[in-house]
Formats: sequence, structure tokens, C-alpha cells
Amino acid sequence: MSTPKDGGPAFPITGYPRDPGMTLRDYFAAAALPGIITGAVVAGLGPDDKHTYDTVAARAYAQADQMLRLRKE
Repeated sequence: MSTPKDGGPAFPITGYPRDPGMTLRDYFAAAALPGIITGAVVAGLGPDDKHTYDTVAARAYAQADQMLRLRKE
């Protein structure tokens, strides 16, 4: 049985197959956000930078993807 690329449900609730909740990938990305946001602030990116939110989100998911890859090893 293979593991989904998103890691599957982070907090599965039995009996509710239609709403598995957030994925492990989402959870890892959310956990990475504080450090990534801090890094963006230190780098001088602010809320007025139209690319800030996309950049932060992309970096959070890139970190989550790496965590999932390493988790398989």
C-alpha cells in the first residue's frame, strides 16, 4: 500500500470518510510558517509586497514536501 503524496490525513477521525481533515502535508506547512514568516520579515518582505503571501506559502509547502520525503526514508 502506498502513502499519498500529501501524507494522508494529519488527524484522521474514524467514521467520517468524507471529511478526513487536513493532510499531513498541510500540517507540516503550517508548522513551518512561523519560521518562514520570520525569515521573510528579516529579508525585508512586508505585507505591501504583492508576492509575499505567495512566496511564503510556496516555501511552506516546499518545506512540507521535503519533510514528507525524508519521512519515507
